[in-house]
Amino acid sequence: MAVTFDADLVPKLFPRKSLQSALVHILPVVWSLIGSTPKAAGGVASSAASLRTATARLVGALYHEIGESLLDAANNTSSVTLSARRNLRQIIDNGALVSRG
Repeated sequence: MAVTFDADLVPKLFPRKSLQSALVHILPVVWSLIGSTPKAAGGVASSAASLRTATARLVGALYHEIGESLLDAANNTSSVTLSARRNLRQIIDNGALVSRG
């Protein structure tokens, strides 16, 4: 079972809604994903890899739209753990996957 998020929706969402409104709904999902994205293990390796790829695409789309504000938001949100902040930085540093059509 492949896990997908439509990261391509991020740039479509921002022009229609205020940045703050969009982030209120998107960021909690991102924090949850970067804090719990599983490592590939056993028979669920393809699902774990798929989730990591989808998370990276979502982070990449957000980073493309709001830049360093994404990191600022993570640093200023008490529910985002140090490990999740490291994961976020690593995804961004690795050139988060955003498909451009």
